[in-house]
Amino acid sequence: MDRSLLGTRGVATPQLQNQHKHSATLRRRNPRPVLAAFNAEFGEQDGDSVTEQLVDASLAAVDSELHPQPISTAAIDKEIFSLALPGAAAMAADSLASLVSTAWVGRLGSEQLAAVGVASSLYLAATKLVNTPLLIVSVSTIAAALGQEQDARKVDSVGQALSGVILVALVVGAVEASALGLWAVPGLDLWGAGPASPLYPDAASYLFIRALTAPIPLLLLTLQGCCRGLGDSNSQYKATMVCNVINILLEPLFIFTFGWGVKGAAAAVALSQLVSLVVLLGVLGRRYKLSLMGGQALSNTLEYLRPTGLVMLRTLAVYSCFATATGIVARTDAVHTAAHQVCLQLALAAALCADSLSVAAQAMLAKSTAAGDKHTAKAVADRSLQLATNLGFLVMAGLGLASPFLPRLFTTDPAVLAAINHTMPFVVAIQMFYSLGFLMDGLVYGTGGYRYASVASALSAGASLAVMLGGAVLADRWGAGADAVLAAVWAGLTALLAGRFLTVYVPFRLRLGPFQKLAPVTRKLQE
Repeated sequence: MDRSLLGTRGVATPQLQNQHKHSATLRRRNPRPVLAAFNAEFGEQDGDSVTEQLVDASLAAVDSELHPQPISTAAIDKEIFSLALPGAAAMAADSLASLVSTAWVGRLGSEQLAAVGVASSLYLAATKLVNTPLLIVSVSTIAAALGQEQDARKVDSVGQALSGVILVALVVGAVEASALGLWAVPGLDLWGAGPASPLYPDAASYLFIRALTAPIPLLLLTLQGCCRGLGDSNSQYKATMVCNVINILLEPLFIFTFGWGVKGAAAAVALSQLVSLVVLLGVLGRRYKLSLMGGQALSNTLEYLRPTGLVMLRTLAVYSCFATATGIVARTDAVHTAAHQVCLQLALAAALCADSLSVAAQAMLAKSTAAGDKHTAKAVADRSLQLATNLGFLVMAGLGLASPFLPRLFTTDPAVLAAINHTMPFVVAIQMFYSLGFLMDGLVYGTGGYRYASVASALSAGASLAVMLGGAVLADRWGAGADAVLAAVWAGLTALLAGRFLTVYVPFRLRLGPFQKLAPVTRKLQE
């Protein structure tokens, strides 16, 4: 072999790189003289040796990279929608069931409704910081394991990954239950429903039952993420529907017939989630071998914890911005606080489909990259970006056309409606960044870029907080009024979501950081 083809430190010279770039031509030529010289150099004598097979395989791989087979956009769309639509339907069903539950509790009286609202807010604040990252990481973990099995690189990869995910959810759920039980009274006091409040008895009763059963919803949410990673949104959708139907049927029975009041509402939620959990465990247990004991299970668990912690940091950065926004507006007056809450609900409700598209893209990308199918991964990423852009325009148009009417579904107060009208341009414009930002989250998680996502979110959150706090201070100094403060808050939220998109989109387009996995082989050879 001519060693002049290799530069110092084993780096290929431009001459060798040129040979790789024209691999199709090399394959048409007779490679045996080159192979014979290579075999003579390294002791191989057989012209049909393993060396020849390896070189042919390498040339075939490069040729495939340089001349990929076209991937059908229709096939990609079909898989994306098969994952996204059931997920969106499940979230919509959850929202509807929550409204029905609120209506049943509301029949007990305004005091009971307020108590359950405070307890639910505390429960979500204490659990969502952990539950959401577990859901996100479970999607990529299981999808990547599925890709490894399809690439025949690892046997029973999905079963081992599922076991690790379930074990983490059980441990974290137990910690959540203990923490909620210990800090329930101080937490309710912080939320304004302490022992001296008339809301305390009902709020404490509801929170105690939810805390005791905290591992159930966490494990259920994690298994739903596993189903998404497996590309099985139908099982997730069916389990969600079973849960919601049972909850809707049990709540009036427990609340009124048995006379349990708010305790009955909490018990109905827990029991319906337990039934849904058993259904999903049964589905997954029949398909894969699950084991929660032994060194392998512990290894899978530890491997799963690191990315979960990184996503928790990202979630904390985002939540801190929304919490700061609410806190700034709450210091103005009741009118602008109410307007902010209405605008926030409209913005989040419109972003429902964007989240489903993000999860679908995440699962497909994680599976493709784990299987080494770079062409499909790039096609999925590019097509999902197109769909997210179209979705952003569609939601912006729909929300813009409905903006004169939608706020009246929430309030008829003229002052609140006037404040909402001043803020609606931000609410409409932010939808594009919601759609693209969610999608970028899915892409970076699908490539395993958890560390980069946490750093990017911290930078975006810093910019957002600077805009919100700086704007609020200037509005107060110049006497601009509460309208200006509300506008500064929503400008900060827009900066958060715009930064969330741009900090991931730029490396995605340049194929840097976690997106190096999508870079063409020719560029890697040049590097």
